[in-house]
Amino acid sequence: ADALTSRLLTLCEARLGPLPAAYAWIAFGSQGRQELSLYSDQDNALIFADRIDSAGREYFAQLARQVCDGLAACGFIPCPGEMMATNPRWRQSVSAWRAEFSDWFEATDPHKARLAANLFDLRWVHGDAALVQPLRRQISEEGPRQQSLLVHLVANGCGKPPPLGFFRQFVVDRAGKHAGELDIKCHGLMPIVDLARTCALAAGVGEIGTAARLRAARGSRLLSRDGAEALLAAFEFLQQLRSRHHLDCLNAGLPADN
Repeated sequence: ADALTSRLLTLCEARLGPLPAAYAWIAFGSQGRQELSLYSDQDNALIFADRIDSAGREYFAQLARQVCDGLAACGFIPCPGEMMATNPRWRQSVSAWRAEFSDWFEATDPHKARLAANLFDLRWVHGDAALVQPLRRQISEEGPRQQSLLVHLVANGCGKPPPLGFFRQFVVDRAGKHAGELDIKCHGLMPIVDLARTCALAAGVGEIGTAARLRAARGSRLLSRDGAEALLAAFEFLQQLRSRHHLDCLNAGLPADN
């Protein structure tokens, strides 16, 4: 995904002409964490240098549109929530991004915490890496001090109970095309991803991948060493289970799902 994105950006730069300013293309979500599957959608954003005029903004709007269309042609599903660089909300200057992050930290609420949770997985893919460093530094330095944000992240992560019934049986979908089935991403992987992100943020850990976050945060104030090892084992097992299911879908000529 990184290689395709970088190649598309290089081709689009050549097509659109000289850059109006330095920029960085970042991935977040599963691509940011380097946990893409055969059924992952696009999660990307664009950072450009400050003091850019309207023509420069239009250049990056066209760049984002062409690259996201190219990724879709390569098989990467457009984000249903439009959390992509084609959305002006996810295509901003360094100063605007820093102000956005400060708002998430200092005036947070459940909705802002959900947005923050996605963008805290940001990772540089292409362009000027120096533009990403202030945001990564802001996350690691301010995160551990923001108790209100941590509380909202925990509350959001606990919003869906584990899919276990009173007698420890699995609780599956009761209706629809997935009746009798269990969403392994929603009810298995994402709670671990959310927990790892919150523990890493509280510990000031700069890692981005879930497994790396669990290893770096184990023994910290929110995560015991035994708890981290149990979560690592569960995460690895669920990732393997989902990958096997995706391959089974592919081999059967069916669209992948979770």
